[in-house]
Amino acid sequence: MKINFLTGIDMSISSPAFSVYDIKENSFFFYVFSNKAKKSCELKFKNFHIVIEPQPKKDKDDFEHFNRYLNISENIFNKLNNYCQNVNNDNLIYFEGYSFASPGKVFNIAETTGMVKYLIRKRDWEFDTIPPSEWKKNIVGKGNAKKSEVYDFLLTQNGTKDLILFLEQNGFPYKKNGLIEDICDSLCILLWIIKKNFKDYSNALS
Repeated sequence: MKINFLTGIDMSISSPAFSVYDIKENSFFFYVFSNKAKKSCELKFKNFHIVIEPQPKKDKDDFEHFNRYLNISENIFNKLNNYCQNVNNDNLIYFEGYSFASPGKVFNIAETTGMVKYLIRKRDWEFDTIPPSEWKKNIVGKGNAKKSEVYDFLLTQNGTKDLILFLEQNGFPYKKNGLIEDICDSLCILLWIIKKNFKDYSNALS
């Protein structure tokens, strides 16, 4: 099977994101669906295309937050499906695995991730899982790297430094729990996928 797209999905409740590398076009697409965003935003820089959309306000009558989780999962799937609409089975997808030691609602994330995986399998796409420690060790060089260290790493790399500076200049400066952390994580997960399949990711960033 010829692979045309590589996709990394970083699921969370507050700010789920995915990133896609279009092998043929040598281009990147990032999507973040975040409750940190105040309004929709679309940015383009070189071969990077980034879309950020705000989540709707929480509904106090949403029993066990089911509608919210359903909205997140359908939104992530639909955006991915629309971007890869002409793709049959040539999209190689990796989910970031759960980090049980991290603070947050791990089981809620698991429920939402399960919904996304269900939709992806109905689409006849295959997927696999990558532990957070594996991509961090292979890309950042430290299996327990903090989000700030992931950000610092990208600032040292040709092809990603300019992107991070561009984001900062366009309203996304680095701050703890900021949107740029979600973009950085998503980018590094995708770099791991590219490295796993092509041994190197420098050509994709050139």
